[in-house]
Amino acid sequence: MVNYRNRFEAIFLLITASLFLFSCSRPAAATDKPGANTMLIKATGEIEAVPDMATFSIDLTCQRRNAKDAKVCLLEQSDDLTTTLLSLGIERADLQTTVISMHKNYNWTKSTRVFAGYNGTTSMIVTVRNIDLLDTLYTELLDNRDLQIGYITYAHSDMDSLRALAYLEALQQADVLSQKLLQELSLEQKKIRNIANVDISARTAAVRNASELVEEAQATSNVQDQSMTVHSGLIKIRAQLFVDYWIS
Repeated sequence: MVNYRNRFEAIFLLITASLFLFSCSRPAAATDKPGANTMLIKATGEIEAVPDMATFSIDLTCQRRNAKDAKVCLLEQSDDLTTTLLSLGIERADLQTTVISMHKNYNWTKSTRVFAGYNGTTSMIVTVRNIDLLDTLYTELLDNRDLQIGYITYAHSDMDSLRALAYLEALQQADVLSQKLLQELSLEQKKIRNIANVDISARTAAVRNASELVEEAQATSNVQDQSMTVHSGLIKIRAQLFVDYWIS
């Protein structure tokens, strides 16, 4: 984990995990049979990382007396913008242009609506894979009065690895809390019998290999209990696990 942090300059933030004891029971007549006593822990792992890529939109607008001229104007602006972005280090594959939208524009003169021309608009989505280029890009683009720059969204080029780290953090949180609970219950042993990223029953009968379950947790990338937000220039990734233990 330390090597990964050095590689991607990830900043790990240990957030107070949302941990709770979902089910813990001990029969009056103690038994050593697996599954007689179970404990289900819900754990949340959260990490923060420095973003290394960004995405933003550029809106182009052009007004002419007829629709054909407005469309030609937009195409020329789009070509010029593409040339500028390519010269600044953006790859052509990271430029995506939307369809052209055209509508009539009117001005009001002495309470009378007067046709002013056709207003054409289009947008270009720009993906910046070298975040150091942002300052140069914005400086260059802001001088162009014919375009508007939209909000910027930060991201990371290896989100799957970051999610895997968040899952491992959740598993570690579950292990720490379960160990404390064992001590409070005057018990000594625990064994993972099930792991899931959705709520599981404390009475689940199926027994699976713990390492296999961790690998599945690492591989999952689109579940309800994962989230990504941008805060203070950092990407925050959260993952949630339910860890079911046998205890004795």
